[in-house]
Amino acid sequence: MYKYLISFVLLLSGVASAQVKDWQAGVKMDNMLFPSYILAHAGWDDNENDTVQIDGQPFYIITEDGTSQIAVELDLTSRADVKIELLPSEINTYSVYQGKLDKGSYGVYPKINYKYDFMRNRTQPGPVNLVFVLSINGRKVGQKTQTVSLRSISECPFYMADEENETEEDLGYMFAAYVNEDDPRIDAFLKEALKTGIVSSFAGYQGTEAEVIRQIAAIWAAMGHRGIQYSSITNTSSSSQSVFSQRVRSLGDVLKNNQANCVDGSVFMCSVLKAIDLHSFLVKVPGHCYMGVYLDDAKKKPYYIETTTISNAGLVGLKIGSEQAKKQAIASLGESAAVAKKDYTAHAKAFNKDDSEYIKIDIDEAREIVKPIGQ
Repeated sequence: MYKYLISFVLLLSGVASAQVKDWQAGVKMDNMLFPSYILAHAGWDDNENDTVQIDGQPFYIITEDGTSQIAVELDLTSRADVKIELLPSEINTYSVYQGKLDKGSYGVYPKINYKYDFMRNRTQPGPVNLVFVLSINGRKVGQKTQTVSLRSISECPFYMADEENETEEDLGYMFAAYVNEDDPRIDAFLKEALKTGIVSSFAGYQGTEAEVIRQIAAIWAAMGHRGIQYSSITNTSSSSQSVFSQRVRSLGDVLKNNQANCVDGSVFMCSVLKAIDLHSFLVKVPGHCYMGVYLDDAKKKPYYIETTTISNAGLVGLKIGSEQAKKQAIASLGESAAVAKKDYTAHAKAFNKDDSEYIKIDIDEAREIVKPIGQ
């Protein structure tokens, strides 16, 4: 009797397997997971299904989480109940997709229950094993383990290219995820800015344009008095030829180490300016980044700032709050603004066009897609 029962179970398992020509698990970004991308998009409701053509055949994309990078691809020979399980790992708790799918090829993106605190504290890249289990019509078809590269929280993916399928995706908006207007350390920094004596309070757009510039100057002065220096470190250990990323220091790292590359300094200033209700933006050009702020609430009058010139602000050693320091801060900010405006004007027609490497990232608008990653 047991012999027949075993044969019956094997037969059912074989039927389930026959309904799947092939299946595989993987990660979209060249087998890399970026905690910054995951945290920035957490809670973003973009789970519309889609259909694309691959080798002239329809490929159905099923998404429970539109921002998920983890997928299982499978080819069904007939309609079936599909269950995809992602077993617990150091980055996630148990996660599952379950649904009825018709005959065809699919890319299924399950809702992943990430361990967000773990992701936020990931400071070094390294391998992680993800274990997937596929079941068809209630029967286990198989189990697969995929080793992926989990990147550091400081790595920001900004561009993807797929030469095989001739597709590309600009992820420049991801730099806005490092703008963190909610960072509690901003309050202490603003106290430093008030000590410069350039302004007595931060009132956003309640005053004149000249008063807005003075608020910016006070923040610039506080950075200069701290001795924040330009640091060109941007490289990561990633060797991918299809996903490009850059190291970005958090606001806390800039304050702790007094160092910032072009993105770090721009992100830092945008964080503080947004915290005082000024509308800021990032300006990404080939190989470089600077930032800007609008002098009016209607966003009609942009003011560009080249943050790397903070190294030459000439404020270190000057007495904070002295007339000399105030004049020097305002003058050096003006010089920075002139450098940035000249660059923007030279390339103004190239910005935000299809396939352009010149992009202007409005932080307010980017917040509709990405949230601060909260380092």
